[in-house]
Amino acid sequence: MSSNPFTIARLPFSNFMPPEGVEFRPHAYVALPAIGVSAVVVKRQIPRGDNAILNRLANEFIGGGFQAGAGGVLWTLYIDYNELVPAPNFQLITASLGSVNNPTILNGIRCKEGLTVALVVKNVSIVVAGQLIGGLIGGFDYPKSLEPQGLAF
Repeated sequence: MSSNPFTIARLPFSNFMPPEGVEFRPHAYVALPAIGVSAVVVKRQIPRGDNAILNRLANEFIGGGFQAGAGGVLWTLYIDYNELVPAPNFQLITASLGSVNNPTILNGIRCKEGLTVALVVKNVSIVVAGQLIGGLIGGFDYPKSLEPQGLAF
């Protein structure tokens, strides 16, 4: 009988929600704003005492006039909406990255307690005719006490 010298105390919560974690998936639909105007599609505040991992995102356009990649509509995911800090590589998105019922999977974006995460859309050039913008921000909260010592955001 062989013994395994390696022990994994806990799976990395950047990839796996810990037992203490609480999943969230707020979603919403808003009317396409007027040309030149931005609107918050969905937002959520990270509770005090917890940090969060964002691992799902959806931003969809419902209706006519949109062409993916053309820049007529731009989305930005903010990890700190109050200070307008975008998630790295998630600003000025020109295409849908999944629908509310089938969001795209992210590798995990870390968010600190108390921050407000938001998905914002800006109408650059599409004539408003009853279109909707859908959005979802998914992931999980976990107690800050699970963070490794010396971790910096």
